[in-house]
Amino acid sequence: MKKILFAALLLTTGVAGTTELFANSTVKVAAALPKQVQNAFAALQAQYAANNQVLTNVVWTHSGNTYTATFVIVDMSVEDSYTNGTAAFHANGTQVQ
Repeated sequence: MKKILFAALLLTTGVAGTTELFANSTVKVAAALPKQVQNAFAALQAQYAANNQVLTNVVWTHSGNTYTATFVIVDMSVEDSYTNGTAAFHANGTQVQ
């Protein structure tokens, strides 16, 4: 009986350790966006919303002093209407043209 309990303990520890190993190696937390970039993107979303469009599936990338958002623009007034879009911002919130 002691051997069975010991084997179960080893298996449980091994599985927990393996799960932790993979979780630590594959999960990457994105860095927070500067407040000015968040505000500038919110203003961009408001511009699209004024035209009955929604920005979805937003993915942020960061290179140097530039933050780039890639997203899908969904036109709510047209069925099955979507377009891919991007917008880039400097860390101070100004949009890159």
